Amino acid sequence: MGLGDWLRDLLGPMSAVRDLARAQRVAALVPKETEYVTVGLFQVLPDAWAFVGGVPGRGPYRYDFGLVPNTDGQPKEVGLLVLASQRLRVIGSAGERWSIDVSQLTDLDGHRHSGFVVLTREPGGVAVGNQSPVEVPPGTSWQTVRGVTNVFGGWDKALAPHGVQVHW
Repeated sequence: MGLGDWLRDLLGPMSAVRDLARAQRVAALVPKETEYVTVGLFQVLPDAWAFVGGVPGRGPYRYDFGLVPNTDGQPKEVGLLVLASQRLRVIGSAGERWSIDVSQLTDLDGHRHSGFVVLTREPGGVAVGNQSPVEVPPGTSWQTVRGVTNVFGGWDKALAPHGVQVHW
């Protein structure tokens, strides 16, 4: 891989984040009952528990999720992370990629430099990279990340009423 390829890999996802965060795109993709939404990199995991080493919050701290996705397990797609109708969803530009009822969520593992892993009662989950705010269209009541936050981009607070454990 040459320098040009490396730069395209680096900048490609970042421009897709900005494009997906536009108010018209967000409004067209998220359900009307949305409570909280952010945009960033993600990777759907067939076994999130194995990904974090079996026990949330006990694995080594890693410095990977904020970087450009590559083949070593970092988030690989750009999408919206959405809390709506008692479901946590990952919605890409082509539609919903992952969804689960919030009662099935167990943990947010933040043992990352920038990002976290969503763990569920099932093996599957999602690795979430840096999250950015989206443009909130006029007339909507949902929230997005504001100002400087911790590694969870406000998701620790948005999911707290649902009993999700947070691990730093």
